[in-house]
Amino acid sequence: LTDSTSEVKEVLAAILQEVDHLTDVTEDCLRLTRIPQPSLAPTDVNQIVQRALDFLSPELKSHKVQVERQLTTLPMRTLADEGQLRQVLLNLIRNSQQAMPRGGTLRIATCQSTSGIEISLSDSGPGIPERLQNQIFEPFFTTKERGSGLGLFVSQQIIQAHHGQITCDSPPGGGAQFRLTLNALVPG
Repeated sequence: LTDSTSEVKEVLAAILQEVDHLTDVTEDCLRLTRIPQPSLAPTDVNQIVQRALDFLSPELKSHKVQVERQLTTLPMRTLADEGQLRQVLLNLIRNSQQAMPRGGTLRIATCQSTSGIEISLSDSGPGIPERLQNQIFEPFFTTKERGSGLGLFVSQQIIQAHHGQITCDSPPGGGAQFRLTLNALVPG
């Protein structure tokens, strides 16, 4: 290869990377403007968590992220739009992975509480500075070099459309924990 050929390849690679980034931003903007009403059906939360983790397993392994699953054995059924709930989980898992560029631990747990069904995702990353914690669910807010700032906003909108709640806690010393709370489907 000549020097000019390798330069052309580098420029093309940079252009393709930027096109991918712009596509992601555009898709996020489109989702923001038209988050569909969830199509609610009885759903097993543990299955959705398992599928999301299985899907992202190769990506997490390649980034040296160890996953600790602490899923309850109790039935974890709620009325949910499986695709939308999966989108939220994929976004949170990827955010955790990106917060740990040198690898780390991601803990995902499910449990039944007096509030309903809880899904918690905790990472061993540096955490979210206290001064920024009130802004992370605002549209277009991001601390990432390449990000639209819509992932957490859209995730919050989806969870609220499910009559649930999403919160974040990032104690001093590192790590962040996102907690999703959904209504439990009472058998009957």
